Amino acid sequence: MEVTPATTSDVKELPGIQERLEEVGMKPEEQYADAGFVNGQTIGDSHDRGILLEGPSAGRSQSFEKFQAEDRPLDTADFEITREGDVQEVIVRACPEKHIPTGQSLSESTGKMLVHFDPAICSACRVNTRCPVKIGKRVATLTLDDASYRGAPGIISTWRIRTTVSSVRPAPAWRQR
Repeated sequence: MEVTPATTSDVKELPGIQERLEEVGMKPEEQYADAGFVNGQTIGDSHDRGILLEGPSAGRSQSFEKFQAEDRPLDTADFEITREGDVQEVIVRACPEKHIPTGQSLSESTGKMLVHFDPAICSACRVNTRCPVKIGKRVATLTLDDASYRGAPGIISTWRIRTTVSSVRPAPAWRQR
């Protein structure tokens, strides 16, 4: 056992934990962790090690027990996201209810990814009170910050954080226009 100072981030400890598990022949196929361990970087790094990392994404103060609750607040980890191309561009494929975005762009002023959905669909959605998409009159927007996705060489995929890699999926319809 190794004791680390309380000032050490959980995220920084995960690679060492996984390495030690591999060394003793106990590498998991799936690993469950709380929000302190889960972000875009750790999802991608875990995928590279052949481990499916699951848990609430960083930025949410949720325990794993609360993350599993049916009525929990949704977060970016509940959306289907892929990373594509040489620069591993983040593409949001669908919300937790499988609604397709109408577009997405990178905000030049904040550096955040803005993913737009149809506000009429979002307003009528059965999970809109738990969803992080902000519904406006003309557009509904999901804002992804750097910690949500940057650094993940794989993909953040179906929310409860399931990681898969696919660079051969067709571009979303809004990107083909």
